[in-house]
Amino acid sequence: MPRRATRTVAVTQTVEQSRSGGSVRLFALLFGLSLGPLTYALLTTAVIPVIPQLSAHYDVLPGTANLVVTVALIAGAVATPLLGRLGDLFGRRQMLLLSLVLLLAGCLLAAVSTSFPMLLVARFLQGPGCASVPLGLAVIADLVPPRRLNYGIGVASVTYAVGAGAGFILGGVVATLTDDVHAVFWVLTAAAAVALVVSWKITPVSPPKPTAKVDLLGGVLLTVGLTGSLLALAEGGHWGWTSATTVVCTVGGVACLALWIVHGFRAADPLVDMHVFFSRPVLVTNVATLLLGAAQFVIMLSIVVVGRADPATAGYGLGLAVLPASLLLLPPTIAQASGSAFLPAFVRRFSLYTALVVGSALSGAGLLLVSVANRTMVGLLLAAAVSCVGFGFAVTASPAYVVSVVEPSQRGITTGMNFICRTGGQAIGTAGIAALITATTPLGSSTPSILAYEIALRVVGVGGLLSAVLLLVARPDRPRRVAPAAGVRQRT
Repeated sequence: MPRRATRTVAVTQTVEQSRSGGSVRLFALLFGLSLGPLTYALLTTAVIPVIPQLSAHYDVLPGTANLVVTVALIAGAVATPLLGRLGDLFGRRQMLLLSLVLLLAGCLLAAVSTSFPMLLVARFLQGPGCASVPLGLAVIADLVPPRRLNYGIGVASVTYAVGAGAGFILGGVVATLTDDVHAVFWVLTAAAAVALVVSWKITPVSPPKPTAKVDLLGGVLLTVGLTGSLLALAEGGHWGWTSATTVVCTVGGVACLALWIVHGFRAADPLVDMHVFFSRPVLVTNVATLLLGAAQFVIMLSIVVVGRADPATAGYGLGLAVLPASLLLLPPTIAQASGSAFLPAFVRRFSLYTALVVGSALSGAGLLLVSVANRTMVGLLLAAAVSCVGFGFAVTASPAYVVSVVEPSQRGITTGMNFICRTGGQAIGTAGIAALITATTPLGSSTPSILAYEIALRVVGVGGLLSAVLLLVARPDRPRRVAPAAGVRQRT
């Protein structure tokens, strides 16, 4: 029997065993598929605590050093929908492994980088690892029995959620224990290598797909649109929000995204079927996911900043060192994981859509609590835990819900776009805090004002509550699958 067929049979047998009660085997399969998303989540936030070291090591300004975050974010946002759609057309296993190969190459290059431009190239290569998140979710949706699907997506989502918080802690540990800026990338290289090997072993070969055209024009428009928009959001605070560069990136990005939407409605074989993307259940879920993404970065950055700030000079904060401040994220991360883990039990009694509403409302309420209860460690952590339980609940329900309402042939690109909404929200949250810091910090002061973070927390908190209201108002009458438009070629 050919090797590829043997691998498919082996994995199929594992899944069939899970259908008959093999929970341990099923968990092993799900955990293996979650290693890629876990690694990408780690590398997204692990570099943030070591940015001061990177700035000193490569002799660049702190604002320039922040590009290590921006470049990976943009590369991931661009690669995710493209690899997600290519996975739908040519096989999810192939695209999943490609994303992990690029991720591993980027981590290894960063670990041996000798210049800042070389490090930026490495971070750009790491970005496509972002696609392992929706591709992994689509593979899980294909493999896992329907009655265990919510559990399967919950496991994958909770590992990504834990990875985002654990990345801060990893960066804090590295910054504390060593002055070697490459150490964090060696750790990430090891994690990426394990993820690649395990995914290669356990992911089955996708069934043959009918011949379909690749939407090159749609891919170019989406790439330019996302790059321009996210670059303006991420770097507008350093360039100046009214500078020519920011305006050109913003106008060009928005224009390309608008053309991409028009093209998606008219093309016979679009990258993203806009009739599915703008269907009521998918659209309102993606709007909620955008706000959740903004909330995630706002609360993580706020906790670390409050933990690090010296109350004697800043007038607020806990005055902790890098590592203890990073460890403040551990309780909220556990709370977030608990919210994700509780989702299947909740859905058995209610529904995924109800979970999305409850999670958005709880997250919003918790963010508002953090904005007023941040003067003591106990108050900060308790309020953050409330928000993160809701966040874990909603961010796990979101991809599971869109998977349940679209055709199997649309799963890769739909989960990809859902994740891009979350990534876009993270960029908005980061850019919003940067703009507020600039507006509220007195001239000549190097200490950011607590007012900037409190305003950001209140804005995203109100946004969370409003998204819950929007979800209630736009609630579908009953669960149903959203099929591609009649004029769009069906892919089976």
